[in-house]
Amino acid sequence: TLKVPESAAHRQAIDLVGLAVTHTLGSRVQVFRDMNWYPTDGGGPLAPDLMVLPAGAIEPSPTSYRQDQTGGPPPLAVVEVPSASDTYVSFRAKASRLHQLGAVVYLVIVLSPGQAVLRLGPGDREPQPWAGQPMEELGGIRLSFEAGELVVETPSGLRATSDADLVTQVELRAVEAEGRAVEAEGRAAEAEERLSALLRQMEAAGITPEIDRPAASG
Repeated sequence: TLKVPESAAHRQAIDLVGLAVTHTLGSRVQVFRDMNWYPTDGGGPLAPDLMVLPAGAIEPSPTSYRQDQTGGPPPLAVVEVPSASDTYVSFRAKASRLHQLGAVVYLVIVLSPGQAVLRLGPGDREPQPWAGQPMEELGGIRLSFEAGELVVETPSGLRATSDADLVTQVELRAVEAEGRAVEAEGRAAEAEERLSALLRQMEAAGITPEIDRPAASG
């Protein structure tokens, strides 16, 4: 499949959405960028900007998805980001074919003017406006535009305008979570030490403490 050189905005949008989906859904899906998909309709291969498959649909590190040979499932969703060289007629035809093959299609138009997020889902005859709405097939992330920039929001509260920004936030959250875990371990150790000290005092005073133990299961 011939791929046209990408603009910076086109590439950044694909990377941002792909990273957000991977972060949100994790091991439940496989996310591929520009990978050839040989569908079951007998037509030529497709190469969506992003293709989201259920986990285990393909072996690790594949070079293509030959659904026509394996009988695997259609993608859960595909994301297409039109480039400046795409004509409306050719791009609309591609989106229609993807839709007919059973994939939910998200169109993320980052060219200005005319920025938009559209969804072509089951039962739709035309793409529906979807900016700011949860993209359920992509883990519930939301896409919108602010001051001409594409913004992604994850269900966990992360909000970013680039993949680097999202990576930074994910790493910061991981560090904060690790810090909270260390603090919790410290508090647990302090509580155990206070209990041990109290027991020693009671024993020194000739008091035998009665401590209820959880009943053994089984």
